[in-house]
Amino acid sequence: MSILPKLVTVLAILILSVIFPTAQNAPTADGPLREELRLTDTPPGHQIEKSLADFEVKYDTLQKDLREGELANQVLSRERAMLWMALCLTVAIGLGLFLFTRQKRLKNKLEIERSRSYIQGMEEERRAFARELHDGVAADLLALRLNLSDANGANARAAEMAERLRMTVRSISHQLMPPEFGEHSLGEIIKRYVETISTGDRDGTLVSANFVEADMPAKISEHTCREIYRIFQEEMSNILRHGRPSHIDVALQGSPDGTVTLTIDHDSALSEDEGGATSTGIGRRTIEERLRIIDAQLERSKHGNTSSSKLTLKLK
Repeated sequence: MSILPKLVTVLAILILSVIFPTAQNAPTADGPLREELRLTDTPPGHQIEKSLADFEVKYDTLQKDLREGELANQVLSRERAMLWMALCLTVAIGLGLFLFTRQKRLKNKLEIERSRSYIQGMEEERRAFARELHDGVAADLLALRLNLSDANGANARAAEMAERLRMTVRSISHQLMPPEFGEHSLGEIIKRYVETISTGDRDGTLVSANFVEADMPAKISEHTCREIYRIFQEEMSNILRHGRPSHIDVALQGSPDGTVTLTIDHDSALSEDEGGATSTGIGRRTIEERLRIIDAQLERSKHGNTSSSKLTLKLK
């Protein structure tokens, strides 16, 4: 029951009580009021207070919800800001890595170009020097041997020495000349080089050398073959000059994933000062330049009196 009808009823009864104070039924005039007040669940003032209390509770609840919403918005704003910061940081790191990688790639490219120019100049010098040895010094030694041989054998030993020197010069000139990989494979040229070593007498020491080839790719670029061969040639020169081995095993091995491995095992132990890893001679620098050009690795190891050089290259 609403409050307004109750208030109207009470007001009407009060008016009637004033108008008819002495009426016969006066003692009972306030009966409806009493009855109405008795039937009323709660007094009007108490009902209003209860409604105000309910309104305050709802208002407080609304205020609490509003504060929670504001806090949630603040948290959401902070999370959004953190997300943007993380995104910007990620982009900055990615850009930095890209620029660093690009700079490193350009630097590596410049180093390779510089190494290629250095090696190309060296090959041209080798070719010119080889021609000079073959056409000049070797020819003069041949003429010297012929002149010594005409002296009725008196200078036979000198003639023999001149011939040996001429053959040495010819061998050096052939080694200096770039090999013709268009006509022969890498394995064939390395084998021919090993055969010349195994038949030679190095400073009074007879060197035996063996060569094994297995599973090599059918086609390797001429440029790559030349660099591999020059590295092998320089490494063998260091071994023969400083290690003085009596036996050398050379193995050229290919694998299905395109990896080429060239291994040189010999019965001598080279020190670092005799062509080892810390040597800073021209030959060592040349090897490093050639390795950089073809992106290959050369590892050297020692096991007692046995040493090993291993060249590894992944064909592209």
